Amino acid sequence: MFWFFKKEQRFRYAHDMHSHLLPGIDDGVNSFEESLAVIRILNSLGVDRFTVTPHIAVPGMHNTVDTILPLLEQLRSLLAAEGLDVTVDAAAEYRVIEGMIPLLDAPLMAAPDRTLLIEHNFMAPAPCFDQVLDRVQADGYFPVLAHPERYPFFQHDAPVRCRALRDRDCRVQVNLLSFAGKYGSGPEKNAWRLLRSGQLDFVASDAHCVADAELVSDFLHSSSAAKLARFFRIY
Repeated sequence: MFWFFKKEQRFRYAHDMHSHLLPGIDDGVNSFEESLAVIRILNSLGVDRFTVTPHIAVPGMHNTVDTILPLLEQLRSLLAAEGLDVTVDAAAEYRVIEGMIPLLDAPLMAAPDRTLLIEHNFMAPAPCFDQVLDRVQADGYFPVLAHPERYPFFQHDAPVRCRALRDRDCRVQVNLLSFAGKYGSGPEKNAWRLLRSGQLDFVASDAHCVADAELVSDFLHSSSAAKLARFFRIY
């Protein structure tokens, strides 16, 4: 006789603050069907609030309220029709480059609690990064740096760099996909280093497709995920 057991989920989080689930406006999902599939998978892991964060990277992905909010309303309508009891709101993931400076004169796409997700260019940090950080904080936003474990220029001293950012009240978000090894051994090692050093405030999926959600699910059911719960709990 064979006994089959459902894998135990080793780590739970309720709010996914970083995802790319609005189709056709960045490098995320390609359709609403894919959006719903990702949300179903993550909801089965306990996520009941999603903050979708399409890229804003001028000039390449120059999204605005006018491109983001109509798609958000369509997604909400489809979720209601599916009977999925989740909350979805929208912000954006701002790439800090010189093209972002003019955007600071208008309200930014932040989460309802004014959390503002920002990212570096992967090639090199922008010379204007400190200027942008000071400005958004002066305007009442709470900046969160997305996936520092992935930046090549953070690879050797990520905990030190993130400690300096957190000392300036810029919080840090690491991708669950980094813990799962999606981006290679360097980002994976840095994710664990940031966790163990206490220089990590949030984790999120940064899901761009169904395969990302499936990888998050596999990781959260793995024995490695239990280590996350030893250090902090995400609400």
